Amino acid sequence: MARGAPEFAYADGGEAYVGEVIRSAADVATGSPELARAIRDWASQYHLSPGRANLLRPIAERIGDTVLEVGAGCGAITRFLGESGAAVLAVEGNPARARIAAARCRGLDNVVVVCDNFERLALPGVRFTLVTLIGVLEYSPVFVGGEDPVQAMLALARARVADSGLLAIAIENQLGAKYLAGAAEDHLGEPWVGVTGGYGPGTAITFGRRELEQRVRAAGFAAVEMAYPFPDYKLPAAIVTEAGFANPAFNVSDLIACAKVQRFDETVTPAFSEALARDTLVRNGLGADTANSFLCLAGDVIPAKAGIRAGAGEVLAYAYSVARDRPYAGEARFAVEDGGVVVQRRAIYPAAPTANSTLAMERPARERYLTGELLYRGLQRVTARRGWSLSQVAEWAVPWVELLRARASRDGKLPPELFDCTPFNVVRDAAGKLSTFDLEWRPERGPALEEVVFRGLYNALLRIDTAAAPASGTSTHIPSLAVATMHAMGFEITPEQAHLYIAADYALTGEIAGTPRAAVLPQLPVLRIAGAFDPVPLASSPAAAAGPRLGAIVHLYYEDLWPEIRAFIARIPSLERLYVSVGEKSAAGLEEAIARDFPGARVRRFPNRGRDVLPFLEFLNEAARDDIELVCKVHGKRSPHVATGDAWRRDMLEKLLGSEAAVRAIVQRFRADPALGIVGPGGHVVPASFYWKRNAEKVAQLCDRLGYDVGGVEFRYVAGSMFWARVKALAPLLRLSLRAEDFEPEPAPADGTLAHALERIFPLAARISGLRIDETDNPGGTTVRDFAP
Repeated sequence: MARGAPEFAYADGGEAYVGEVIRSAADVATGSPELARAIRDWASQYHLSPGRANLLRPIAERIGDTVLEVGAGCGAITRFLGESGAAVLAVEGNPARARIAAARCRGLDNVVVVCDNFERLALPGVRFTLVTLIGVLEYSPVFVGGEDPVQAMLALARARVADSGLLAIAIENQLGAKYLAGAAEDHLGEPWVGVTGGYGPGTAITFGRRELEQRVRAAGFAAVEMAYPFPDYKLPAAIVTEAGFANPAFNVSDLIACAKVQRFDETVTPAFSEALARDTLVRNGLGADTANSFLCLAGDVIPAKAGIRAGAGEVLAYAYSVARDRPYAGEARFAVEDGGVVVQRRAIYPAAPTANSTLAMERPARERYLTGELLYRGLQRVTARRGWSLSQVAEWAVPWVELLRARASRDGKLPPELFDCTPFNVVRDAAGKLSTFDLEWRPERGPALEEVVFRGLYNALLRIDTAAAPASGTSTHIPSLAVATMHAMGFEITPEQAHLYIAADYALTGEIAGTPRAAVLPQLPVLRIAGAFDPVPLASSPAAAAGPRLGAIVHLYYEDLWPEIRAFIARIPSLERLYVSVGEKSAAGLEEAIARDFPGARVRRFPNRGRDVLPFLEFLNEAARDDIELVCKVHGKRSPHVATGDAWRRDMLEKLLGSEAAVRAIVQRFRADPALGIVGPGGHVVPASFYWKRNAEKVAQLCDRLGYDVGGVEFRYVAGSMFWARVKALAPLLRLSLRAEDFEPEPAPADGTLAHALERIFPLAARISGLRIDETDNPGGTTVRDFAP
C-alpha cells in the first residue's frame, strides 16, 4: 500500500472467499475452469467468471504497450491485460482486493499492482497507451473530491492518456432497458432510482448515452466511439457497435436476446420482457440509448485500425462463448464484407488442447449471415401474450420439428450434425423458410429425434426471461410443458424419459464447461411470470392455486437411511425441489439412485465438515435462487453417542412428515400466518438454556457478525435441527459466508461446535427477519428429553 494513501472501504463482501480461491488455485489464467468451478454466489461470479474479459476482447490487439488500470478489483481484467503482453500498472484502493489482484497476476512480470488512491498517484509525466475506468467512473462522487467529481476523475484520466492512446470507460446506462423494466439500480439497490434521477450527493451516479459522451468530450477527448455490451459490461456475452445498430441487414435484437447471462443475484421478475422490448426499441432507433451498459473509447483520434469496429470489414458486433473449457471457447465476429454480412469465427484459446469429450466440435472460420429472425424469438412472443396456451407453443414448434422429421431415419435417428439443431440454431426468413447455422456439436452416433426435440424445447423455454400468465390448465413447469408440447405433436415421450434427457444434458454441458458432474437433474424450473402482463394472478393460474413453492433439504451422511427418508419425503405434496447432500466418500452411484427415486433431485457430495448444517446453508442459498418459499430440513440423525438416536430421528420425522395431510396442515399454517418463520417438531423446540453453556460464546460471536445483540435475549430453538422454515426467515445466515474450513474436523465433540451454535442461530435469524418460531402438535407427548441425556 502506498504511504499515506487512505484505505478504500469499497468491497462486496466476497473478497475473503475469492482471495482464498485465487491463492489456492493452480490455474489463475483467463478462462480457468478451476476458478469457474468455484463460483457460488454473485460476488464470486463477478470476480471469477471467464466472461469478465469479454469486455476488452474486441480491442485485445490494440491494447498497446502500456496500460493503466484504475480500479483493478480482484484482478479479472488485470490478468487479461497482462496476458496481452503490455506493461500493466493496476491501481486498486482496497488493500484486500489489491492483494487478490496481485495473486491473480502471479507469473506475469509485466504486471504491477499497487494499492493507492488514483487521485494521489505519483507518476509525474508518465502516460499510457491505454487507460481503463471499468466500473470506476460512477463511483467518482464517493472517492474523488471537488465540485464535480465525475469531471475531475475524467480530467485525471485524460492526463494519463498518451497522444495516440485511448481511454476505455465501462459504466451502466442510467436509462438501460433493464432499469426501465424494474431491475434494482446496481449501486443503490432500488428500482427506478436512476431512471428518475434519484442520485444524491456522495452516491454513485450513472448517465445516459448523450450525457456520458458530452462529459467525455468536455474532458478534452476529440474522438469518442461508443459500443454496447450485453447483457451488461460486467458479464458481457455480446458487444454491439454503432454500426451494428444502424445496419438493416443485421438483426441485432436476435443477438441481444441470446446474450442473456444468468446472474446469481437475479431474483426480481421484470415488469416486461426486456428481450421483446429490444425489438421495438431497436426499430425506433433507441437500441443504443437503452443498452444496459456502455463501453466508451476516447482519444485525440481513433484511427480506423484502433477502434472497436476494426477488423476484416466493418464489425457490427462480437459474440462470445466462454462458459466453456478453453478448447471450446470462441468468438463470433459479425462484419460487413462486399456489401453483405458474414460471421467470422475463431477459437479464443487456439493453443488449448482438445478435451476428451463424447462430442466433436466444428467451428467454421467463416459463414454467411442468414437474414431473417431466430426461430426462438417466436416462442418468446407466444409466451408474452396473456392467456397463451399449449397448442400455441406446439404450433410455433411444428415447422422446426417437421424440418427434423424430414431428416430422420425410419428408426427415428437423426444425422449427428443435427444434434445441435435447436431453436437457437434455426433462422426463419421473410418467406417462412427455415435454415440452420452454427451446428457445432456432433456426437459419434446420430441422436434420437425425440431427444433433439425435447432438448430444444426445454432449453428454449428455459431461456424465456419473462412470460405472461398462461391459459387455465397450462403448466408453467418447464419439463412438464416441454413433454406436453411433444405429446401435442404426436410424440410418446414419458416424464421419466424427459428427466433422463435433462440429466444427460446437464452432465454434457458440465463436461463442455470443464466442470464434470454426475448425470442428475440440476433443478425443475418454472417460467417466470412478468408483473406487467399479470398484475393480479388469474383465479385459474397455477400461481394462485398452488400456494407456496416447497422444497426439501436432506443431509444423508448414513446412506443406508435413504429408504426411510425417501418414504418421508414422498409425503410432501407438490414438492418442487429436492436437495440432497451426501458424504464425499459415499458409495458410487448413490446420486443416480436418489435421482431415480426423485428425478428432480439435486445431489451433491460434501466433505465431512459441519455435519448437516454446512450443506444446508449451501442448499439454502440455491433454494433462494430457485424461488423456493418453504423448505423442510431433515437429516439422517443417528446421534451414536446416545442409545436412543434412531428413535429421536424417527420422532422428529413423524412430526414433520408423518403424512401428506400433516404436511398440508403445516404449509397451511405458514399461509395463514405471515409472521411464522420456523415450525419445529412438537416437543423438540426448547429454550436457549438447554445445553447453553458450551455454545454461548460461539452463538454470541455469530450474532455479532449478524449485527444482533443476543445478550439477555430469551429464545427457543429446535434441538436436533429438523424443521420447516420460510427461506426468507433464514436469509440472514447467508451473510455469514461460512466455509468447510470454519467447522471443526471430525470426529467433533457432541456439543459446543460451530454446527451446534448455528442450530441455535436458526431462530435468531428468523427473529432478525421479523419472524418467529413455533412447533407442530405433539399428541404423543414425547419430547427431546426422552431421547437426549
